[in-house]
Amino acid sequence: MHLKFNLLLVFTLLGAAVSAQSFFPGSLTFTNGTIRKCLVSPPADYAKKEIICKQKVNSPKEEIPNDSLSLLSITLANGEIIDFECIPIAFNENKKPSKKNWLLVLETGYATLYMRSVYEISDKHGASVVSKYTIERSAPSFAYYIKKKDKKVAVYFAETSSTVTYVGLNSVLKKSAETYLNEDPELVTQIHDKKYTHRDVFQIIRIYNEFMLKKLENPGH
Repeated sequence: MHLKFNLLLVFTLLGAAVSAQSFFPGSLTFTNGTIRKCLVSPPADYAKKEIICKQKVNSPKEEIPNDSLSLLSITLANGEIIDFECIPIAFNENKKPSKKNWLLVLETGYATLYMRSVYEISDKHGASVVSKYTIERSAPSFAYYIKKKDKKVAVYFAETSSTVTYVGLNSVLKKSAETYLNEDPELVTQIHDKKYTHRDVFQIIRIYNEFMLKKLENPGH
């Protein structure tokens, strides 16, 4: 799965805008493995504590708490499928995981790539992630998380920003590559040499997943 998405920068104002609630055809996967097809309102941000759904357009709304959910999938009018996973996150593998967050699934494979943000979903624009910031007080940024196969917690991997004032992003990426992508030393070296930077996280994980697929298909080579 390769999700196309948009990065949006929003200036922080004194009042928060309230967006209209939208429902999309989709499904909810519960922690016990049960899958329920319904109309779903996707999470507006990673900290959403419940998901609102309804069986049909005119059916009453139902709130389902995060603790009972593991995956939310919606289908846009053009057929594109957007997935959100509800999983705990941690700054690194040695830190205690937080409560479950709704993470937007960007890339799947041996390592799943996520983004943790504020989300805007529409049939016209697809999936957008939003960074809210205050001019002259903060810089806009977007945080990536990854979860390797058989792991239950997504760990902080990298951060990117469209502004040059946000420094240290490549250093974060280099350290994460050494820790989480060390099966592919050539890729780690290319990241250190800045062939790939914090703006190439999508491509980095795609290359890593392709490497791991070949490695698992040809053990010993």
